[in-house]
Amino acid sequence: MIRKIKFDPKKFKFKQIINHHFKKKFKVNFEKLHLNTCVKNLNLKNRFKKIERPIYKLNHDYFNVKNDQANLLTNYFYKIDPYFNMKNKILKKGKFINTYRKLIYFLENEIFKEKIIFQKRPTLRIQLHETISVGGYHRDHDYGHPKESINFWLPFCNTKKTNTLWIESKKNLNDFRPKKVKYGEILTFDSSLKHGVELNKENLTRISMDFRIIRKKDYKNYKTFSPKNKIRFNLGNYYDEF
Repeated sequence: MIRKIKFDPKKFKFKQIINHHFKKKFKVNFEKLHLNTCVKNLNLKNRFKKIERPIYKLNHDYFNVKNDQANLLTNYFYKIDPYFNMKNKILKKGKFINTYRKLIYFLENEIFKEKIIFQKRPTLRIQLHETISVGGYHRDHDYGHPKESINFWLPFCNTKKTNTLWIESKKNLNDFRPKKVKYGEILTFDSSLKHGVELNKENLTRISMDFRIIRKKDYKNYKTFSPKNKIRFNLGNYYDEF
C-alpha cells in the first residue's frame, strides 16, 4: 500500500530549521546547495554527470549501503541536532529532533490512532543536482529491517521526476514510477516494496528524511542490526516509543 499523509508545515517547521543550519555554512537555502561553489568542488562519490538510466533496470549498486551517506555534506546535515551524535553520553535533543518527535506523536494520535514503535533517529539524505542518494533499488528488509515496519519518506521541498523516490506499485512487479510529493506531505509505503532513486536532473537540491514505524501490536524483540552503525532493531536501541 502506498499513500500520502499531510501535515502542517506551519506547525512542524522543519524547513526553517534546515535552512538556518545550511545557511550558517553555505550561505544559501538548502534547495540551492548545488549552486554553492564549495559544494560544487566537493569530491562526492554519488555524483555522476553521466549514468546509465533508468537505474531501476540495472542489477547494480553504485555504492554500498554501509557508505551511501559517507560524504562531508551529509555529515554536516547530521550536525543539525546533537541527538544524532551517539558518542555523547548526555543525549540532548535539539529543535530538529523535538520537531520530529512531535510529528511522530501526531502520526500516532491522528493517523494510526494506536500505539506505535518509531525509529529513534530518522535517516537524513541529500540529493544534489547530478547525484543519487542511495546506491541502488532495494527493499529495507533486505538489510535486516523488520518486515513489520512501515516506511515513511518526507522531503523538505517539492519533488518530481528525478529528485524524488521511485517505488513499485506491488511487490515484485518492478513497475517503478516517480512519486510526486509536495512539502507538507509524507509518502508512506510497505517495506516489502522495492524502491530507489534516479539521477537528479532537476535544478533543485532535494533534502529529505526517512524513518520507520511499527504498530506496537506487531512489534517483536528483533535480533538483527542496522548495516551501517550496527544498532539492534529493537526498542531502546533503533526504536523508541512514547
